[in-house]
Amino acid sequence: MPEPTDKPNEARWERATARILVGAALVILAAPLGDPSQQIAARDAGRMLYPLKHFLADELGSGRLPAWNPYVGLGEPLVSSVVAGVFDPLNLLGVALPFSWGFKAMHLACYLVAALGVWLWARGRRLSQASAATAALAFTLSGYATGIANNFVYLRGLAFAALFVAFFERAIRDGGALRVGGAALTWALVLWGGEPQSWLLSFLFALILALTEPGAERRTVLVRTGFVGLLGAMLCAPVLLPAALDFPRTDRGMLGEAAVAAQWWFAPSRVAELLFPSLLRSSGDGPNLVYQAWFAAGRPLPWVPSQYLGLVVLLLAAVGVRGRG
Repeated sequence: MPEPTDKPNEARWERATARILVGAALVILAAPLGDPSQQIAARDAGRMLYPLKHFLADELGSGRLPAWNPYVGLGEPLVSSVVAGVFDPLNLLGVALPFSWGFKAMHLACYLVAALGVWLWARGRRLSQASAATAALAFTLSGYATGIANNFVYLRGLAFAALFVAFFERAIRDGGALRVGGAALTWALVLWGGEPQSWLLSFLFALILALTEPGAERRTVLVRTGFVGLLGAMLCAPVLLPAALDFPRTDRGMLGEAAVAAQWWFAPSRVAELLFPSLLRSSGDGPNLVYQAWFAAGRPLPWVPSQYLGLVVLLLAAVGVRGRG
């Protein structure tokens, strides 16, 4: 006669092991930043985001909502600049801690949020503790997630987009005012951090994921999605309204100089160059990649589309595993 197994103890052991594994991996990821001489300063993180977040922390610490940045050119508005992330709650880490440590903490908080988001998403799909831990680690320690630490805005957008997808799925599946409100709030948090692309794409692909779920009732999905979208848009109004009013006066709103505006045009066949650079045009003949329509410079910038395409690929991967586990 087989001996009975202690299921509650097994479940507790599995849960503890999974959490220890995820925690240890994140500690190892963060370990180099324990050195006071080390800072996240590669590319945009150092030349743009460190001084911007430092300015925001100083203003917030003085009890002021920073509406204007006097240190860029002749000055520029901040509240209407989505990328500035004036309303990002993570800015408070720069206020609560000495800023050199607060800036590191902002980045590490993103990895914690990313791991939590994927964990909740996996558990919501009834995966085991071990499987959820594996998914959280694969996402959080992936080359894409660790590779964009040089741009806090992209990293933060990725992390909170993952959390939003987890909350959105539960709101659509189970309904309820609290779940819908939680999904709307986590969606707003993506935009509050300054990443409109992740904000739009995460909502689109979360909706696709819900609509393609086996047995999904499309009417219910669309109605609940509508409530999430409406409430989320209301929460985003402090970011969206100033940006919409100010956009026509910006370089992008006026399409900048004629040379930049002309680069927005490209033949549809050149879309293939997103995967095969210079396929239809040599590198010496002007911009050689489709996504360089966003820039006046003609040098290759392969990291630009990776920030957006990477999120798309990860969300499509979520679609591919729907209904499994």
